This record gives sequence, C-alpha cells and structure tokens, in this order.
Amino acid sequence: MIKRISLFELALYLLAGVALLFISLPLLNLVFESFSFIALSKILTSDFYNAMQVSLIASIITLIINILWGLPLAYLLARKNFKGKRILQAIIFFPIVIPPIVSGILLLMIFGPRSIIGEVLASSDLRFTGTIWGTILAQTFITAPYLIITTKIAFEKVDEKLEAVSLLLGKSQWQTFKDITLPLAKKGIIAGILLTWIRAIGEFGATIILAYHPNSLPIRIWVEFTSGGLNSALPLVIGLILVVIFILILLKLISGELKLRTF
Repeated sequence: MIKRISLFELALYLLAGVALLFISLPLLNLVFESFSFIALSKILTSDFYNAMQVSLIASIITLIINILWGLPLAYLLARKNFKGKRILQAIIFFPIVIPPIVSGILLLMIFGPRSIIGEVLASSDLRFTGTIWGTILAQTFITAPYLIITTKIAFEKVDEKLEAVSLLLGKSQWQTFKDITLPLAKKGIIAGILLTWIRAIGEFGATIILAYHPNSLPIRIWVEFTSGGLNSALPLVIGLILVVIFILILLKLISGELKLRTF
C-alpha cells in the first residue's frame, strides 16, 4: 500500500529541496571547476602555502585562547544567575551582529599604533597591526561568541542533579566538572570548537583592517581576485575549502563520530 503524501509534507519537501539546492549549488559548481588541471596545479604555489601557514597557526592559537577563557565563561553563564547576566549575554553576541569590518575598526581604535594600549604594547615589541598577532586578535574577537554560546547550551543540557550527586559522593568541583560535566557536554563542545576553528580560518573583514600582512588565506584570495580576477583566485578558493574539509574530518575523528577502517 502506497502512503499518500499530504500537501503539507509536499510543501516541506519542496521548500527543503530548494534550500538545499541553493546552498549546495556554489559548492557543486566549484567541484566542477576544480577538475581543471590548471586550477589544481596552481594550488601548489608558495603564495598558497604561506597563506595557509598563517591561517592555520593563527586559527589554532585563536582556538586555544577561546577554549581557555570561553569554556569557563560558558559554564558560569549556564550554571549561575546574577545581576546583569542578560546584559553580559547580549555583549557576547556583539561580534556576531556587527559587520566584521566594523569589528576591525573598533579593534584598531583600541590596539592600533596610535592608541594608548597600542603604544604600550609596541614598547614591548608587541604590535597588532601588520603582524600575525593582529590576525589572531581579529579572529579571537570574531569567533569567541561561537564557542561560548554553543558550549553554554551544551552545559545547560547536562542535568545538575548528576553534578550534585557527584559532589555528595565526595568529588571536588573540578573532579565533577572533569568526570561528569565535560563528558556529557562533549558533543556540544566539539560542535563549538568546530564552528570556532572554521570561522577563524575564514575570517576576513576584521583581519584586513587590523592586519593586512601577513596574508591569511581569505586575504590572499581577495588580493588574487582584485588583481587577476576569478581565474587567479579560484585555486586558492579550492585550497581553502580543502583545508576546511580536512578540519571537519580531523575533528570528527577526534570526537569518535568517524572511524577509519583498517584492513
């Protein structure tokens, strides 16, 4: 017996199909274009490797910084109630809702060479304009909310009663957090790490204002596009997407959601 599809279900499938087609069409077109041997061969250049090195080093340091201060902040927001909590949560959303280029200008006003903080740091040979530290600063500011918000939701889903039982059994707060809370929130934390890392790799707007040099992959793509057009930028675009795919697979392997078959 054939199950009849209602008009509601038909509308759902139709709209979902249009959405998926819209999202996947640019990627499918890129896959088609990447079959060109010339495009693939141009990936293997010093410009790509240098830009990739900058992006990977900066994004990994950014990820570590966000984990070190993002997880504690997310846990406090998930477990504690205090005055001004809603205001604090609104501030955390700030880097997401404003254009990245505006974020870059705001950071330049605080950490630029003409600011008080910038001058003090420059006296210690720490400069954010035109250095990889500027790239890290821009990436950290832009990506911090992704880790904080995602892990906060993950911590909120952990039953507080389980933590209370652990404390009653004589476990310390750190042991309870390490043995109970973190394992139960693992999937959400991994998702937050994934979003943060990939967003850092793709950060462009704030970085180009604060630290044009050394070129990260997105900035290098923009340089190639403005100077040589689509044909010049396409190999770097393909390379960037391959890096993102590698990160996705790596984190899936680490989290145990993907397993390599051994023969």
